[in-house]
Amino acid sequence: MSTGSCEQPIPPSKPGNIQGQFLVESLNHIVGFAVPIAGYYLWGGGTEAPIPINFQYSGFLFGIKVGDLTFTPIDPLTSGKLEWMGDTGLNLTVTNITADAYVDLKVYLLWVIPMWGLRVNFNDLNVTAGIDFSQVYNRYPQLSLDLDLKYSSFDWKFFIVGWIVKLFLKESTLINLVENAIEGAVDGLNESLRSRSSDTFLINVMQDLSANLGFTRPFTLDKENDLLTFGLDGRIYNTTTGMYGNEIVQKTAARFARAHSNQIFIHQSTIQAAIRSAKHLFLPIEVEQPSFNQLLGIYIPELFEKYGDKGSFKIAVDSNDDFDVHFTLDHGISVMNVGLDVTIYGKPSGYFKSYEEALTFSLTLDLEEVDVHIQELVVYTHFGDAKVTNGFLTKSSIGEIVRNNWNQFFESLINFQLNEINVNHKEFDIKTLDEQIDLISGQVPNSTVAFNYQDEFMYVGVRFFNDD
Repeated sequence: MSTGSCEQPIPPSKPGNIQGQFLVESLNHIVGFAVPIAGYYLWGGGTEAPIPINFQYSGFLFGIKVGDLTFTPIDPLTSGKLEWMGDTGLNLTVTNITADAYVDLKVYLLWVIPMWGLRVNFNDLNVTAGIDFSQVYNRYPQLSLDLDLKYSSFDWKFFIVGWIVKLFLKESTLINLVENAIEGAVDGLNESLRSRSSDTFLINVMQDLSANLGFTRPFTLDKENDLLTFGLDGRIYNTTTGMYGNEIVQKTAARFARAHSNQIFIHQSTIQAAIRSAKHLFLPIEVEQPSFNQLLGIYIPELFEKYGDKGSFKIAVDSNDDFDVHFTLDHGISVMNVGLDVTIYGKPSGYFKSYEEALTFSLTLDLEEVDVHIQELVVYTHFGDAKVTNGFLTKSSIGEIVRNNWNQFFESLINFQLNEINVNHKEFDIKTLDEQIDLISGQVPNSTVAFNYQDEFMYVGVRFFNDD
């Protein structure tokens, strides 16, 4: 089933599974830092993505075709600023865009002689765009078309006999074309934002796992407290099954007082649905460690009787989809009622021996306390003790097994592995994923990102380094 068969649009009164509050002052600080970097990667050293203009003009003896406008370098002094626009929205102003812009322009004299290769240069180009958060659509924010392009100078650079082009295409005409192109792009974005289809904002996360990031409520502006509040759908959609894995939550998360400037809350059902959908990427899993051999010999001596005291063993684990994820202040993340199928394989020592299925089990696993937090872009994890119930031997290929306390056996085995993780893999540095993350993090000293929990919600708090 395709995503086109998703559910009908969500009523705008629902708070959303992803809720957030941003401090406008902090957003301004973030914009001031992010705009130069974004400008560099978009126009200077990154994608160089063109702005489509696609304009044609015909005269008596000539024709002009303007294709794409592409920015190449970006001024390192480029800056951005975000401020209140009355009580109904925000103004985003980008200044000092001194860029070498290449226009894909072709001129045909007498409709026969082609000339192209026009380059233009903007000095101190400033752009202001108003972001309208009015409730006209009772759900969707809109970018206003109050676009203002200002620049201190505008220079033409030509190739071949390009001076003739200037006779046909005036400076003011080209500027109007650029403004119209940007406004046309904004119109397209607004049309997308106004879409009544619930799957317009499905964003693919990995393989068949997608997240719906559409708006579920109008933005709320609180100018007195300098706050911007929003709600996103946050449901998880599986493109293979054609179904959502969770519903829209009816509860509104409460802002933490005297905490981070920007606060985002993700409902536990979204995390649960994402894990269930992505489970097949990680499970079943096979673990083969020599350290298991001693444990298996103690708890199941029949394995050594079958494969010898120098035999090798591995364990394969798979789970069902009916587990529960809970967020609480006391325990952080709790993963409960995980139904596991466990198979133990064994083989005698020797180069030409292969593994064979020895024992299979079913059990229920509870992880009551999993702590995850971030400090300076390093993720720290710690697993509390696991609890196992309903452990049963379902099949034996090595004869009768005397032991019947399988809960204790698997608790010892799982906690042994979790302790290995707590000791050897408790830290993960996000900066190692990309050198640019490391570069950016070095430019924002003393900024903080924090994970915490309140009932039913994961809390992500972000404070920029120069926030009050």
